[in-house]
Amino acid sequence: MRGRKGYLAAIVLLGMACGAGVGETQELEARAYANTPVGVNFIGIGYGYSAGNVFFDPSLPFEDTDARTSVFFTRYVRSLSLFGKPAKIKDIRIVDRMEGKKIAMVNVEAKDKGIAIGKNGDNIKKIRFLAKRYFQLDTVVIN
Repeated sequence: MRGRKGYLAAIVLLGMACGAGVGETQELEARAYANTPVGVNFIGIGYGYSAGNVFFDPSLPFEDTDARTSVFFTRYVRSLSLFGKPAKIKDIRIVDRMEGKKIAMVNVEAKDKGIAIGKNGDNIKKIRFLAKRYFQLDTVVIN
């Protein structure tokens, strides 16, 4: 059982590392954080098209610029539990500190903070160990 928990934690950390770019985003999906039963799998496909004007700073030498984008995407989602209990993660941000440290900031629902940290800090210790080992993160902070 222990190996499976470590495997699940590694998958969560892999997901964190895949989104390790710095930037601000806006979630457009209405039910992005809906509760889903643990162990449910689903796939989705989609297509998006957008067209419009592109605005630049007036001091730049660009005029009458427009853009057209077409995006096709697929997604696979599997809901999982964090160390045996479902924890709802709001978002994960990777932050590069000025002193060169890389930190994962994990925001969870207030009621799930205890689950994420674990009894005597066991879960967060495991998460930090895996984050350092597999993704070279200096620490993980749960908010």
